[in-house]
Amino acid sequence: WYQDNWVLRFGRMTGPKEPNGLPVDFAIGKHYGDQVEIERGHMLADQPGKVRVLAWRNRAKTASFDDATQWLKNRACMQTNNCLAETTPQALIDVRGDEKIKYGLGVNVEQAISNSVGFFLRAMKADGKTETYAFTEADGSLSTGLVFKGGLWGRADDAVGVAFMHNTLSPERRGFLAAGGMSYFIGDASASSATSLTYKPEQILEAFYSFQMTRGAWLTTDYQRIQNPAYNADRGPVNVYALRFHAEF
Repeated sequence: WYQDNWVLRFGRMTGPKEPNGLPVDFAIGKHYGDQVEIERGHMLADQPGKVRVLAWRNRAKTASFDDATQWLKNRACMQTNNCLAETTPQALIDVRGDEKIKYGLGVNVEQAISNSVGFFLRAMKADGKTETYAFTEADGSLSTGLVFKGGLWGRADDAVGVAFMHNTLSPERRGFLAAGGMSYFIGDASASSATSLTYKPEQILEAFYSFQMTRGAWLTTDYQRIQNPAYNADRGPVNVYALRFHAEF
């Protein structure tokens, strides 16, 4: 729905049959992701910009982190009699039962500073009580950055950008990991020790340069430095280098 500078969008989407799985669950009346987004365009100092607010709500068979943490503690006590958590991804699978609701809110800001410089800011917060339904394990995120067009240095079709991201986990997810739990992408304890997550927010600094090789073809170099990867202060930092070729015909 479009009205002057306002846009309203709504969508209901299917998800995986199992969290982070490939088969799609087409029971869209029972398991789904609902999204509502409001967008407003504006002019600030004669430069265009947009603000979007997105609310989402998922309904699916997912595991509660509190239930999975209790599963770990009960199983460890039965097997070792010392109540040290056993590291296993089975905890999340075993406590999946009835459908659960997960919700969150996101904000996206895009603003041109000049004809050659653009700014963005994105923030997200999820309730974090249940396992990740799909994609990245993050319960809170804040990212911001700048993009510069190559006209500033005489290469109109080039671009350079820099961004910073700060990701966090919910207390429920942190408690599960600290008890020795493993999820799809994170797990730090061993089955034979009490070593666990030394939690710290994950921070990422990224920079890229997009170079136009010929008309319709670009080569982009990218660098990321990840501090506290997978939210563990005892791990990293990690440096990631990437090269991407893009062509249009």
